Amino acid sequence: MVLEKDILSLSEWLLVNSPVVLFLAILLTALGLLTGFLIAVLRKGPLEAFGIVARNVFEGLSDLTQLSPRRLGAMTWLAVQEAIRRKILIAFAVFVVILLFAGWFLDRSSEDPAQLYISFVLSTSNFLVLVLGIFISTFSLPNDIKNRTVYTIVTKPVRIWEILLGRMLGFTLVGTMLLAMMCGFSYVFVVRGLDHRHNLQQFEAEHDAEDTPSGDLSPTGDKQAAGENQIVTEPEKAKGLASPNTNDGSADGRRTTHDHFHRHSIQQNDDGSLQTDFAMAHQHSVIEENDKFRFGPPIGMLQARVPVAGTLRFKDDAGNDAVKGINVGSEWGYRSYVAGGTLAAAIFTFDNITEERFPRDKYPHGLPLEMTIRVFRTYKGIIDQRIQGSITLKNPDPNVPNEQARQRSTPFIFEPSEFYPKQEAIPWKLKLQRPDGTTDNGDLMKDLVHDGKIEVWIQCEDRQQYFGVARNDVYLRAADRPFWLNFIKSYVSIWCQMFIVICFGVMFSTVLSGPVAMLAAAASLVMGYMSTFVTELVFQQVEGGGPIEALIRVLTQLNLSIDLGFGWLDSVIKTIDWVLLLGMRGITAVLPNFENFATTHIIAPGFDIPTDYVLQHLFMAGAFFILVSVAGYFLFKSREIAA
Repeated sequence: MVLEKDILSLSEWLLVNSPVVLFLAILLTALGLLTGFLIAVLRKGPLEAFGIVARNVFEGLSDLTQLSPRRLGAMTWLAVQEAIRRKILIAFAVFVVILLFAGWFLDRSSEDPAQLYISFVLSTSNFLVLVLGIFISTFSLPNDIKNRTVYTIVTKPVRIWEILLGRMLGFTLVGTMLLAMMCGFSYVFVVRGLDHRHNLQQFEAEHDAEDTPSGDLSPTGDKQAAGENQIVTEPEKAKGLASPNTNDGSADGRRTTHDHFHRHSIQQNDDGSLQTDFAMAHQHSVIEENDKFRFGPPIGMLQARVPVAGTLRFKDDAGNDAVKGINVGSEWGYRSYVAGGTLAAAIFTFDNITEERFPRDKYPHGLPLEMTIRVFRTYKGIIDQRIQGSITLKNPDPNVPNEQARQRSTPFIFEPSEFYPKQEAIPWKLKLQRPDGTTDNGDLMKDLVHDGKIEVWIQCEDRQQYFGVARNDVYLRAADRPFWLNFIKSYVSIWCQMFIVICFGVMFSTVLSGPVAMLAAAASLVMGYMSTFVTELVFQQVEGGGPIEALIRVLTQLNLSIDLGFGWLDSVIKTIDWVLLLGMRGITAVLPNFENFATTHIIAPGFDIPTDYVLQHLFMAGAFFILVSVAGYFLFKSREIAA
């Protein structure tokens, strides 16, 4: 799971963002009052302008307090009927057709097909529902005004608030029904598309490389691991069966048939149960009945892990504290790297490690540790051997200032997994390494956990090779949530985006024609997705300059590293660009940052979407609903006064 920013709890998020939202609300209110005052000055003169603005504000508050649920419900139902008459169900039909033919084009032979399927359905649903929200919300009111059908409503005892909110809620209700159907069809599509079974394949003593397709993951070789501790790894903790199959498949099986672009090896666990090895980020349970093997559904594809992240610090090659690891030249600075065969290490400190949180009966193999570690290779190495790393657990007792004297385990040797989490289990009973070099038996909780904390040191053992880690790459797997619930959470975040887009579309439609309102809503959506990019343009030095300088360089084909060569005009152009970018930053600060609503990077790798994260999205949707509704009311009221 890649998280550039940590997900805050709801209380922390409110504490950080509430002052910002309050400041923006006050600023927008002041700008709105000032704009209304200036318009009134142009129309009626300065003497009457203040009274007009005050009267409109008072009438708005009065109308809001006199809302009728019955009239609001009627306006909502009218919007629903209008949306249905405009055949918006075609969008759902298009979505179903896309799903019907998607299986032809999705690469099911990828290393992790679950990520591909989930990303596809979420992206498709998000795009279709946002386009639908813009379309149904921006043409309704302008068409009613153009056809003068709105006058049959405003002549009735219906208030502007009820007309405005009725359209927002009605269109949202229709979009919600469509999104719910999309969610159900998407879930079935993902589950059915990934579900598969294997049969037992006859053992062949001789087979070449053509027997194993390129998409298969071969079992880990029997490499001797250094160190005295035996780490229990889920993909590798089982022992492979050696005896061949018989013709009827009734004896000990070794391999499955090749289905869905992969096959598995059958392995025997320490407790005697059978399972397959990991391939394409999943495995299967194996049940032996009447001397025959039956394979269960894939395990590990559709998950909702609850990770417990720790804090991360580094040691450099000489063993000294470092802020970051080595930069290997990757343009993306998310991960830092530690050099192999040196004292460099990535140190993760986990908190709240207690028997109550990780009971031994629930985790019989040990403390559940999972890792996704990237490997940067400076040479190819031996083709049939993987890069090796070591895990050392240390007691972070602050009363022992010398780290070398602290209690530690002997190293666990492991082979990293780069593309999906590698499951490890640190055994409760392990070998301890004393400062004098001797070893002794120990207990993880009693000897290595201090005040609920434990340190996990990760090092690369192969010289001239590097391990890349980020804070969220190594975590403790505290629990698992139902995938269907996680899937619904992702669609709730999509719903929040749709709701905001509909509110913006209705607001723009109060003063603009349908096509112009649609363009304005679409521009708001695009600017919302480009908020981070615009912020970087304003506050970071970017080669190529702002829009005017970039346009000049394109027309004159100037290199980015060459000055424009216009003398004093260079400063003028850069100043104008800075003002334009600052204005764009101001616009994006007011608009919702739709990048913050993304959940695909969490659910696709198999992690649980925190409930606090979804609640943050709902709070943001509610805040924009209030601000946009107020703005839409006064814009609509000014249009009626102008008429």
